[in-house]
Amino acid sequence: MMDILINILLSILSGIYAGLIVARFVKFEEIRTQVKRVVQDIDFMNEGPNGELVMINEPRIRDLHYCYSELLYLKHKNSADVVGSLITAISSTKIAPGQVTGDIGDFYMVWQSMVRKMVPNIRVLLSPKPRF
Repeated sequence: MMDILINILLSILSGIYAGLIVARFVKFEEIRTQVKRVVQDIDFMNEGPNGELVMINEPRIRDLHYCYSELLYLKHKNSADVVGSLITAISSTKIAPGQVTGDIGDFYMVWQSMVRKMVPNIRVLLSPKPRF
């Protein structure tokens, strides 16, 4: 009878722990998806005879600041650094409207690749301490 109670208790504890891990991963994925959507929703316009592309107004840059903050709070520092780099790169492209920034392939695909390569901090995912 004692073995059954111990097995039930261990099953409940392992279920709770697994649930914490999944919840943390889902939260990270939500943030990453939001960053990806912001980058994919950036608008560009043709600004010259050579087909140079310049980013036009992107009001969703504030969403990137929110994602950056959330990633830092959740202790995914490397991913937060990626978002910080995106904010810097996007802001510097927006600061000089009308200037040639190069072909869209020079930076737009790089930004998307950066977001896709973001990974959660495994130590945070596996930590038994709840943090939400």
